[in-house]
Amino acid sequence: MNTDLFAPLKDFEFLNRSFCTLIRSTPTSWLTSTPASDDSRVVLHQTSDGADYINGNYISRFGLKRKFIVTEQPMPSTLGNFWSMIWEENTRVIVMLNGSEEEEQQSYPYLTPSQIDIISGDFKIKQKERNEEKDYTETVLIITHLHTGQSKRVIHLKYLKWSEHTFPDKEDILQFLAMMNERNEDFFKETYEYNLRMPGAIVVHGHAGVRRTATVIKHDDDFGSVLPYHPPKIVSCGFRIGSPCYDVSLRILKAVDVACVSRDIILASRSR
Repeated sequence: MNTDLFAPLKDFEFLNRSFCTLIRSTPTSWLTSTPASDDSRVVLHQTSDGADYINGNYISRFGLKRKFIVTEQPMPSTLGNFWSMIWEENTRVIVMLNGSEEEEQQSYPYLTPSQIDIISGDFKIKQKERNEEKDYTETVLIITHLHTGQSKRVIHLKYLKWSEHTFPDKEDILQFLAMMNERNEDFFKETYEYNLRMPGAIVVHGHAGVRRTATVIKHDDDFGSVLPYHPPKIVSCGFRIGSPCYDVSLRILKAVDVACVSRDIILASRSR
């Protein structure tokens, strides 16, 4: 049985190989042979180690030039720069897809319930609230810059039911993505209400591979998502759990094959 989900796409002529000529390498990555593409990579500006590189790429969706940053789970040597990226990009929602119990035991635990306060690089990360649901854990983080004293509130969403080489229940993952978009929309509302800086890209990561991050973004693309808040009303397809848009989207999603991940996600996220 062919287990390569992307095999049907390998012979497509539109996969421009030159796009994936990755000229930058780094030792601070789970997959050192596949660094981020310079065409769309996230460039860091102020880090404790002076580095500008992190293995992350921007993905545009729904009128947002940079709706997502697809990256890999931070390792001990990149954790400080991971939080630098969250701070510089003004990311307000982090989505962790490799949160199954099996993978928790195998990967670097950069955020655990016992870590109330974390000092990493130039930042202090405080876990203010934690809500455990059946399929995911939602943690409210307060990130404080140690040099300026400025703080930001960030939502960390850890999906618990997606082990390696499996796929979660499609209705469950659809509900999770709806909730992700609702949380991000709330930050857009605050931006307009209090005249704050616009929220940045949602950071999405698995462990080191492309499969889960690309699949999530493709599914978000297929059913549509809540768009940024624009007064006096929300520009939205009404994608709320139980809404007509949700019901239609669920039927569409059930017909989507994982191998149909779109070209730009495959190319820009090849290192995830």
